[in-house]
Amino acid sequence: MLDYLDNLKAAIAATVWGASLGSLPRGRRFVVRWLRIAHMLAREVFDGTLTLRAASLVFTTLLSLVPLLAVSFSLLKAFGVHNKLEYTLYRLLEPLGERGAEFAVRIVEFVDQVKVGLLGGVGLLILFLTVLSLVQKVENALNTTWRVRRSRSFVQRFSGYLSVLLVGPLLVFSAMGLMGTIMGTSLVQWLASIEPFGFMLSLLPKLLPFLLMVAAFTFVYLFMPNTRVRIASALVGGTVAGALWAGAGWGFAAFVVNSPNTSYAAIYSSFAIVFFFMLWVYVAWLILLIGGTIAFYHQHPEYLGVMPGELKASNRLRERIALAVMVRIGSAHLEGRTPPDALALAGAMRLPIELVDDALVALMTDRLVTLTEEPACGYVPARDMGRIRLLDVLASVRSAHDHRELVPDNLPREPAAESLMLDLEEGAKAVLGERTLRDLVQEQEEPVASVAPVPLKSAR
Repeated sequence: MLDYLDNLKAAIAATVWGASLGSLPRGRRFVVRWLRIAHMLAREVFDGTLTLRAASLVFTTLLSLVPLLAVSFSLLKAFGVHNKLEYTLYRLLEPLGERGAEFAVRIVEFVDQVKVGLLGGVGLLILFLTVLSLVQKVENALNTTWRVRRSRSFVQRFSGYLSVLLVGPLLVFSAMGLMGTIMGTSLVQWLASIEPFGFMLSLLPKLLPFLLMVAAFTFVYLFMPNTRVRIASALVGGTVAGALWAGAGWGFAAFVVNSPNTSYAAIYSSFAIVFFFMLWVYVAWLILLIGGTIAFYHQHPEYLGVMPGELKASNRLRERIALAVMVRIGSAHLEGRTPPDALALAGAMRLPIELVDDALVALMTDRLVTLTEEPACGYVPARDMGRIRLLDVLASVRSAHDHRELVPDNLPREPAAESLMLDLEEGAKAVLGERTLRDLVQEQEEPVASVAPVPLKSAR
């Protein structure tokens, strides 16, 4: 039996991972690609990568729920649509059954008693910081999924988060109100009397919650990670997350309905609803992270087979990537083209963005490149290209991961090793001399786009 299972596992591995995607026919390529995504998703779930992040978000949600609803409630109240907040909460807590509706009413009553205007400056600041901490936690979780190492600046986070928190609810309720208005027009009523339009319109109220959830997930995947996410990838992740939300809601509702006859009610008594609420919040965050993971692998198939933290590059490869990145940034700057960002650099070089980001962090730390917002968000040389020595680029990459206690000067002296290292450094100086980035860019005989990609292997 064990031999049979081992053979089956080997056959599945050979089918899914045995061939290059580019060599497969289109139909089989589609199936194999999604099998690989499913395999990677299962690995991240079962090894705790996603579940631990979801559990962390549950704790932050419990701390931030009332302040978040208080901020949204105050804004919606100013526009006269605050009564829809209870309906929205009911829809979100619908899997909890009748107790979920009661729970939603209690939350709204509690939030309604929070007088935001009477909190004072310090209280209002604490309220907003608590809300922003939840949004920042979501961004950090998605940044980890997307292998993004740099978070937004405080100013960017503050303005972006407030836009999401203040404008987002208005857009959602405006869309719901607009849909209700459209459904009540005479034109729609006339179309409803004609088949198959009548049948299609009768399905719209049932499909609308699903479509709104897909739109919400897609919006989060587009704007929350601190990187450029393609609309198609965000929509794929949002659709899968929306389907999982609908399926999980149905399954969770069935579980809650049958739970009073189980030991849960006996163990938790009146606190059972709190237990189910926390469990549903955990499932909801896990669904969001699963959708984000699918969107990531859809946009970056080069990561299929590589778990977070597994991808490593040798020193030789890191130096080559840094030089190639500098050449591309320098060429774009010299020719007056749009500054490339990390995603554009990774795509042009066919490299995982994690390795490109690693090189950019080292180069930015030593002020060899800088991130600019004008004329577009991208990287440009931090100073005149004639003053950026190639020796400085190599030194930046070689010292990127040095710890203040683990530097060459603090290591025990080995005369033979020291002599050899000095010879190697002198050899590099003899070859490169005072050659600069400008020299390297101008010496290119081929266009930058024709540079062959570097083959990579993941460290296992």
